[in-house]
Amino acid sequence: MTAGLPTWLRELMLLALLATAVWGSAALMARIAGWHRLAARYPAPARVEGRGHRFVSAAIGSPTFPVHYRGCVRLVVGEAGLFVSLMALLRFGTPAFFVPWHEVESVEERQRLGLARATFHFRGERACLTLRGPLAQQVHAACRAAQGAAPG
Repeated sequence: MTAGLPTWLRELMLLALLATAVWGSAALMARIAGWHRLAARYPAPARVEGRGHRFVSAAIGSPTFPVHYRGCVRLVVGEAGLFVSLMALLRFGTPAFFVPWHEVESVEERQRLGLARATFHFRGERACLTLRGPLAQQVHAACRAAQGAAPG
């Protein structure tokens, strides 16, 4: 079928197929994780004030079957909540979301092999967010501070 096509065109078609497979699988994994439900429930504002962290590793999804995003998540920890997005190359079909601190129902902290982990459970959602290391502790501290400062 492609035998009569120039080599550059066949290579371009292969590249387009590969890009479609990568973006399609990223969008499918995000849907499985519950990313779309979180983005629909907690739409991200155009601008978020706070401390930004890029190339973060995180897990999103049910506690028993999370989807791991290694080094491709961007977080902004603000006074009002937590902004979560994927790096631009993987963002197709995966909108950013912003969870206000008062929507964090509980945080489960664990130590595993000397590394702190914090799993953030959101009100009425099956999907949760798990962070590791010092950043997990920083985000949890920001959440506690905001919830402690909230009235009643």
